[in-house]
Amino acid sequence: MKDGWVDLQVNGRFGISFNSDALTADEVVGLSRRIVAEGTAGFLATMTTPVFPDVGLRNAGVLAAARKADPACAGALLGIHIEGPFISSEPGFVGAHRPEKVRPCDVSLIDEMQKASGGLVRLVTIAAEAEGAEDFIEAMNSRGITVSIGHSAEWRPDAIGRLAEKGAKAFTHLGNGIPGLLPRHDNIIWTALAEDRMSVMFIPDGFHLPDPVLKVYLRAVPVERLIAVSDCTFPGGMPPGEYSLDGDMYILEPNGFVRSAVGTLNGSSCCLADAVRVLRRLGLSETGCRAVARDNPLRLIGMEG
Repeated sequence: MKDGWVDLQVNGRFGISFNSDALTADEVVGLSRRIVAEGTAGFLATMTTPVFPDVGLRNAGVLAAARKADPACAGALLGIHIEGPFISSEPGFVGAHRPEKVRPCDVSLIDEMQKASGGLVRLVTIAAEAEGAEDFIEAMNSRGITVSIGHSAEWRPDAIGRLAEKGAKAFTHLGNGIPGLLPRHDNIIWTALAEDRMSVMFIPDGFHLPDPVLKVYLRAVPVERLIAVSDCTFPGGMPPGEYSLDGDMYILEPNGFVRSAVGTLNGSSCCLADAVRVLRRLGLSETGCRAVARDNPLRLIGMEG
């Protein structure tokens, strides 16, 4: 891997989606090279709830073929982030995922993904309340796979603390994947900020989290616990307009905001270098930027050094 940023949540970019049932190895190779050219030296290809099991298993093989075909792709594509389907199906918490595709934790699905991809699964996001969560976390730890909590309606500190004890290591895009209205004290944001054993992944793209929220994250959480991600989706890097994937509409506005047809967030259009520029604007030092956008992500997935 070359020097540069490390992004643990890339759904796609430049019109190519890792969730597409038409994804090809050539597309993955070309996309990997373009992502590196933007300053992201390493990334996890992120697949979400709607693609599992069939498309997810297919695309795991496509990613493996792309890495085998091209050394530059192999150096940049560090693995796979599975965001779902073991998440909350409740409105707001499910986000842009499809509630009908949500299912209990299933170790066998991850094992199938590992077999299809040649061992590329590095990170899995689950809801804290997902059926079988504790056993699932232990099983993932035994396989060297990191588990993060996200799209989760469970917020109670004792419940989250039990998962931390089992080996859950992070929160996925904290502040997103939750309803717009929450109890002012009893919610996952405060629990996550206070849970010293787990890292906080967040999206500093200028849209997912307002500047005051980002400033609070930067001040309240030690830098070694913070991880910036882009959550970029396939319209990122493309001209403003309407884009469709598997029947879902993505509208990329001229200012870079990506929304669904009903106006809700639908991923981002930024690359991680854009996110780092936001963090610099808010006062994060170069040492801090390197920590949250390279060193900490690598450590979370066990690839430091």
